Amino acid sequence: MLQERLEDVSVKPKLLDLFCGAGGAGMGYHLAGFDVTGVDIEPMRDYPFKFYQADALEYAVAMVTSLILFMLLRLAKYIQQCSIFGAIKMSI
Repeated sequence: MLQERLEDVSVKPKLLDLFCGAGGAGMGYHLAGFDVTGVDIEPMRDYPFKFYQADALEYAVAMVTSLILFMLLRLAKYIQQCSIFGAIKMSI
């Protein structure tokens, strides 16, 4: 039953393939059901999925930083809505 529900979901889990090379591991992840994005410092013309040519560690740090900032902004908005100042602002 759970497997059927998972198969109905149209959104695939995302996977960031750092140091992706030609895409061998990425293909395995793709076959396992992941939406693969590759990152490598060397150009990969034949990489079979979305590809970014960049330093993999710098790219990963940028992605994590963006995620943390997004989460902090969402948290700040939630805290504002739950605070007394948010309640006063909402009642005006």
